[in-house]
Amino acid sequence: VNTKINHHTGACLNCGSTLKSSITTQEFGRLKKAVLYGIIKSMYLATTPEEHNKFIEMLKKQGKFDVVIDGLNIALFRLPNLAKIKPSGVASVNLFETVKHFHRHGKRVLLIHRSDIKRYPHYLALKELAHLHMLDSLTQDDSYFILAALNSGAGCSLVSNDLLNDHYNKLADISGDLGDLFDRWQLAHQIYVVGFD
Repeated sequence: VNTKINHHTGACLNCGSTLKSSITTQEFGRLKKAVLYGIIKSMYLATTPEEHNKFIEMLKKQGKFDVVIDGLNIALFRLPNLAKIKPSGVASVNLFETVKHFHRHGKRVLLIHRSDIKRYPHYLALKELAHLHMLDSLTQDDSYFILAALNSGAGCSLVSNDLLNDHYNKLADISGDLGDLFDRWQLAHQIYVVGFD
């Protein structure tokens, strides 16, 4: 069935049913706390305390963002029949077009990527359009962009094609309803990129 959802109300335009995707302020606070103490503990397995502390300081200094972009995921997004590894120019264009879209709509953008972004042809333009935070090459970035989006409040969107199943499972292991909260938050806040012209 082909359908469309009214993103303001969550209602299906075909049948009128409403998705239960929004979460209350209290639920949001609980989810944020669970992510901070549940998922963040596991971050130290894939990062260093110094990098984690540097990221937390950046969030405190920069304040809230409207959009957090999983830069590596969006840059490496590929369409069927394309090579597994994209040339950096194509990856750069993907990322630039995504950031430019949100910037054009007046959104304050946080772009999380690795230091190899400096080799992208659009690197300087990306720095002009978004706050860029670079992680070490071995760091798992998922926890960082989830934390940044939650830290920015209930109005922040997360741009990634990652399904984030590991994080759902970690939270569901803590408590089944935390997995449900994460699922609802993700449904209401995550934006998937389906392709580029």
